[in-house]
Amino acid sequence: QKHYWEIMEWFFFQISQVGPFLGQAHQFLYYHKGQSLFAEQKYKDYVKRVYDTLERRLEKNEFLGVEYSIADIATWPWVARFEIHQTNLKKYKNILKWYKLISKRPAVIKGYNIIGEKLEIPQP
Repeated sequence: QKHYWEIMEWFFFQISQVGPFLGQAHQFLYYHKGQSLFAEQKYKDYVKRVYDTLERRLEKNEFLGVEYSIADIATWPWVARFEIHQTNLKKYKNILKWYKLISKRPAVIKGYNIIGEKLEIPQP
């Protein structure tokens, strides 16, 4: 694949930053809100750093790995929880464009509700 190493770079960013930090933000900003103001601020800062990094990448590319790839597939579901992250996607024009583009893909729509409640994909 032509952009293999760029795809891997952004897939590893998801594995090492997006998933861990946004997942922990879910705990402190949503599931256990009000338990530790220190932790809440710390994870708000991590969330901002992750979103800022994605925003800069998507300034130059339609997708994280240049073309639609596992990097986008692994990252998009985390960004779909932007409300839990207390993040206004309208402040991130490049992420918003990317998010909406991916949210229209038939496989994403089908996969969003593969189990559990039948929820609509959040639209900012």
